[in-house]
Amino acid sequence: SSSSSCRAATASSRDPDRESEQRREAFEYERRDTLERIPKEVKSQFRRPCFANWSKSWLPALQLGPYDVPPGPVRTEWFKMFYVCNRSNKPLNLLFYFYGSRR
Repeated sequence: SSSSSCRAATASSRDPDRESEQRREAFEYERRDTLERIPKEVKSQFRRPCFANWSKSWLPALQLGPYDVPPGPVRTEWFKMFYVCNRSNKPLNLLFYFYGSRR
C-alpha cells in the first residue's frame, strides 16, 4: 500500500501544463539563439519573394529561414549545414521554396 501511495504522489506531482511550458520556453530560447547567429544580410531576406536559379532556369521563390519549415529532414539538414558553416566561416547555403513546387 505504501508503494501505491508513492506512485499516486508521483503521478499527481507531474504537471503536464508546466512541462509543456518548459518545452516551449526551451524551444524559444534555442530559436532566438539560432536566429541571432544568422548573419543579418541573410536573415533580412527571409520570406522575401525573389528569383532563384534552379536547373538552368530562374524561378520565382521565397528564401526561407530554418523555422519556416516544419520539424523534419529539411530543417535537420539545414541545421547540420548551419553548424558546419558556422565553425568553418563558410557562407550559408540558402533554403528556398520555389513557387509551384509540391514541397
